[in-house]
Amino acid sequence: MIDQFHKTLFLFAAAAFLSSCNDDCGLVHDSDIYGTPNVIEGTFPEETLTPALGEEVVFAPKLFDDNGASFSWVINGEEVSTDPEYVYKVEAPARVNVVCNITNAHGKAVLKAEVVSKQDLSNGFLFVEGREFGFYDAVTDKVYRNCFQSLNYGEKATSEGSMTAAVIGDKLYIVIKNSVSNRDHVVIADAHTLYKRTSVLGQTSYVCFIPLDADYALLAPFGSISRMYLRTNKIEQMGSGRNYVYAGTVYNGKLVANVTYRDDAQVQAYPLSAFTDASATALPAPETLAIDQDRKINFAEGKDGNLYTVSSKGGATALVKIKPDFTTESIALPFAYPQAGWSDLSFPGLLASPTEDCVYIPSSDGAVYRYAFGDASSVAAPFIPADADSPLAGTGLQVDPSTGDLYVIYSNKVAVYSASGVRLKTIDCGDAAPEQLLFIPKQN
Repeated sequence: MIDQFHKTLFLFAAAAFLSSCNDDCGLVHDSDIYGTPNVIEGTFPEETLTPALGEEVVFAPKLFDDNGASFSWVINGEEVSTDPEYVYKVEAPARVNVVCNITNAHGKAVLKAEVVSKQDLSNGFLFVEGREFGFYDAVTDKVYRNCFQSLNYGEKATSEGSMTAAVIGDKLYIVIKNSVSNRDHVVIADAHTLYKRTSVLGQTSYVCFIPLDADYALLAPFGSISRMYLRTNKIEQMGSGRNYVYAGTVYNGKLVANVTYRDDAQVQAYPLSAFTDASATALPAPETLAIDQDRKINFAEGKDGNLYTVSSKGGATALVKIKPDFTTESIALPFAYPQAGWSDLSFPGLLASPTEDCVYIPSSDGAVYRYAFGDASSVAAPFIPADADSPLAGTGLQVDPSTGDLYVIYSNKVAVYSASGVRLKTIDCGDAAPEQLLFIPKQN
């Protein structure tokens, strides 16, 4: 039997809401309802209503004189009904402002209520999908879409462009790539509730966002580099002229960066202090590492303390191990690495397991390879074969840091594998695939 939260709310049009109303106006007054202001005692709680997912709230305004009365139900600014009663069913995590405008021959009343249905976002994962966020509830095996809008009273994260996101502490930083200079470019929300905290107007055409430490992050608009001071949300450009970063990570005191999406270039390394020292304003010349790349390629730090990336030039591909002293070793790969466009905020990338001694590597044909530390033969064959019906999509690979399970993102589904390669489940994504998964840590 379906569990329902069926709470009938007798909302009375009251003198407190009337621009002009006397004892003959035809609406119920305080003295008519057992001394409780405007509401029958116990039927309209002063607290915010908090039904669970799948439950219902029934609003039933009751007038002393309902002859000729008209109703307008407005949910998060949008009229949804003109019936005398309204049933709100909680079909997704949401925060909803319910407004009932009641008009009759005696005047107009405006009644307001709030419905909040929370969800533990650590029981599954958030995912970026176009200009919105979805949520997969691993407990119920359900997918909810448009969660940012539903949890922020109808406000969208963005109405144009594309976006990527990162969790830093208890905040979710949503970086928006668009070409409009007067739109919010960074939206900051609570990571555990998805409630919007603030937004920042930055630069246009962001291509990546890299957390540097607890206080700073790197923002890279196309052709330049900026830093964001996370305590004040101030964004400032570093250096002048053309400087490119498409992917990167912090490793052993340096920012290691991929600087190309198409042309041959070598990996660059900047001193981290250039971005995290508040007094630093100039951008120093980077150190060049002898790692050739001709496409967007990310970096992943393994359990062995080494940093891994991929070299790609002239059709030759290799897995590169960057050691703590920044010397390198290469292992030839028998496959091509995926190619991404300059504007793609999410693209298939390698990642290191947090629980196993290995690195996962995507291939251009959709297969997934697994390099076991110290065993060059481990990449001779795919760890997970390519899916004949669905190519890799979004970031391609992600891993649950709490379990080590590998999530492979395809164009219409997400397949979940154990560290040993056993498929645990498949999450049906319908017509659209997630571009990025975000695993929210449990609150202490």
